[in-house]
Amino acid sequence: MSQDHLFLSCSFSHTLWNSVGFHFMRISSSSSIQDWISSILALRIPKRSKDWLTALMTISVLNIKWDPPSSSFLKFNVDGSSIGCPAAAGFGGVLRDDKGAFLMGFAGSAGISYTFVAEALAVRQALSLAANQGVRSIIVESDNLMNFVADSLANFGCNFTDLVVWETTPRAFIFPLLLDDCNGTSRSRIVSSGAVAHLT
Repeated sequence: MSQDHLFLSCSFSHTLWNSVGFHFMRISSSSSIQDWISSILALRIPKRSKDWLTALMTISVLNIKWDPPSSSFLKFNVDGSSIGCPAAAGFGGVLRDDKGAFLMGFAGSAGISYTFVAEALAVRQALSLAANQGVRSIIVESDNLMNFVADSLANFGCNFTDLVVWETTPRAFIFPLLLDDCNGTSRSRIVSSGAVAHLT
């Protein structure tokens, strides 16, 4: 994935720039992404936006591995997703034990909304399902950077109009991700330095 695609070409980057108050600006083919961002930073913009844009200039690759709960707890990894700002949004989650065994999963629509709203709905749904199952010793972890299974279920939820719950067998598309988590395998994710700072 090129920097031009990451910052300019994909629909997500359009939404991202609009969300911080910039209308999408196209650059010439001879300009580098660094030149483009530097020209934005030279504009008269609020300091907060300028700091945020500076953080985007540095990207990092994180190796992410699932962190299982202790043997006395179960863990719900949840996430929310939106294909725009606002746009069709979804949420999802997966409940597992300390060995990574799948116990339950869900995905649902958050309607036309924002990612943070979808993520809050994911937390609420996880707590509701856990309470209905009589689960009391539970950890709910919500972070779109830290779990690929929950992220995939949230993206899947964008395509629904209702809630779907799996209590025995997970959907086939998350099998490889569940297996990686059980085996302690890490996966790579490209993030901005601002996101890395949020995690540390």
